[in-house]
Amino acid sequence: MQLTGLRAITFDAAGTLIVPQPSVGAVYGEIGRAHGLATPDNELERRFHAAFKARHHLPRPTEASELHFWRDLVGEVFAPWADTAAADRLFPDLWAAFAEARRWRPRADMPALFATLRARGLKLAILSNWDSRLHRVVAGHEWCRWLDHVFVSADLGVEKPASAIFAHAAAALDCAPHELLHVGDSWEHDIVGALAAGWHAAWLDSTAASPTDARAVRIRTLEEVPGLLA
Repeated sequence: MQLTGLRAITFDAAGTLIVPQPSVGAVYGEIGRAHGLATPDNELERRFHAAFKARHHLPRPTEASELHFWRDLVGEVFAPWADTAAADRLFPDLWAAFAEARRWRPRADMPALFATLRARGLKLAILSNWDSRLHRVVAGHEWCRWLDHVFVSADLGVEKPASAIFAHAAAALDCAPHELLHVGDSWEHDIVGALAAGWHAAWLDSTAASPTDARAVRIRTLEEVPGLLA
């Protein structure tokens, strides 16, 4: 499928543009051991994914709600090794760690991809359910010069898939819905939200799954994005 009439592309951040480096469990383990806890990376990784899966549906549209969400999750992940007081002591270090660009690995050569898309005359932006730490991560990867906007849910007080966050981005980019493409890895938040807002949507998914809505394009890598453009 090729898309015509596009004027802008927005990208989700975590899971789409970047993934934790080397892994969530490794970073949690590093911080835990710095606080004197005998925390194995693989078990922390397992516990993190279980806790996140159970909680990911909870709304967190503000900086305060993001902070509360992650503090509760960290307490659950570290429960076998840390009581509440110990989790309270290590949480600020974990929160700060994931504001560092070095803790996040790009899923593609983003400067090259951004340059290719810019050469096609497109506006580019990030549209993410995150908190203000994302601005530091983006700046640390030196992507700001390629981007027209970085839309962060905690800054705006609304999360994907709500139509309001897509409407805000469309207005800021000065584009009609049909002129916009959103690329993301979450079917629920990225694809459902974009399609409901009248946008085009590209689902970044490396499995053999098929989109459950024929209007969505499925891609396996970010390098496929330029090929979607007519």
